[in-house]
Amino acid sequence: MTEKSVRVLKALTAPGMPAARVAQLTRLSQDEASFSLASLHQAGYARPRRPGRWTRTAAGTAMVEELAAVRKNCDSRAGEAELRQALYTLIRSLEAKDAPDPA
Repeated sequence: MTEKSVRVLKALTAPGMPAARVAQLTRLSQDEASFSLASLHQAGYARPRRPGRWTRTAAGTAMVEELAAVRKNCDSRAGEAELRQALYTLIRSLEAKDAPDPA
């Protein structure tokens, strides 16, 4: 699952949504949305209803619910110590001498 495919999966809220509407809701290009829909179909999270229209499967709905639960759990556990550790890890990775120059 990629960030784009998760956005597409979350956007599939009504049965038989047009791919163009999914692209609009997710602010993806038509090609990006179509690729994500095809990937979700291959994974069993979405299925085509009619040409150009898509529906979330039961497995897709379960995945969206699971992602929401994980996010809620992470948000509730984010204390000062965890944030400090995450920031320290990020800073250390940016300071690494072997890290490529982002420019």
